[in-house]
Amino acid sequence: MNASFKPADVQGNIVRGYRKPLVRYLVLEVVDRAAARHWLAASISGAGNGVPQITTEAPWGHTKPDTCFNIGLTYQGLLALGTPKATLDGFPTEFKEGMALRAVKLGDVGKSAPENWPAPFDDPDRIHLIATIYAHEDAQLERVQREALAGGKAFRLLGVRDGRSHRNDFVHFGYRDNLTQPRFKGVHDSARYQDGQPKAPLGTVLLGYETNFEGLMWHVPKDVGHNGSFNAFNHSHGTEYGDSFIKQQGIKTMMGY
Repeated sequence: MNASFKPADVQGNIVRGYRKPLVRYLVLEVVDRAAARHWLAASISGAGNGVPQITTEAPWGHTKPDTCFNIGLTYQGLLALGTPKATLDGFPTEFKEGMALRAVKLGDVGKSAPENWPAPFDDPDRIHLIATIYAHEDAQLERVQREALAGGKAFRLLGVRDGRSHRNDFVHFGYRDNLTQPRFKGVHDSARYQDGQPKAPLGTVLLGYETNFEGLMWHVPKDVGHNGSFNAFNHSHGTEYGDSFIKQQGIKTMMGY
């Protein structure tokens, strides 16, 4: 086990999948800094005090939880929570600028340009936190959402996005995924994943560790970034190209043009 890796300090959706068929994303804006900071502290307290507890990488034991709960903070969210400027300055430019300012580099142009993004993504400076609920039943999603927003003092709900897995591990592009899962050095029991694949270094998904690239390590403020991970939330209405486009691009790739 890597000495600096502490499972209880790592959100559980980074190095593993929960295998739950339903997911709900709550897009939130901080409206009361003190209340929001109290909410965050309560979410990792173990006691809860009515706030959903963040699911970590710590072992579950013999019984899996009915629901899992995780959060992601944007740069604007850290700013709204009162994070010191010296700490914020330690994050990479890509994170600080956000996706809207980097739209051209990311290929979000034309119909996908920021000015055409649906609410609440059309006003990204107000998106401070995205809370994710994983569950087996719709009623469980509703229950955890009520708990997360109880009182309505800390956050304003800007939007909700629901997701549902396809049967038999198929994705919306038509192919089957989830055939194997990556293993990370110092995290998983290798006897559980005998797939012949080498273990990936922790820096593949976690900040503050060595990566696959020699000498490359993402440096972030240790007090808020270590054992964290960057994630991009992309809202898609689907594609007009479909399978035929993907197959054509695959053929071009194999042919080298």
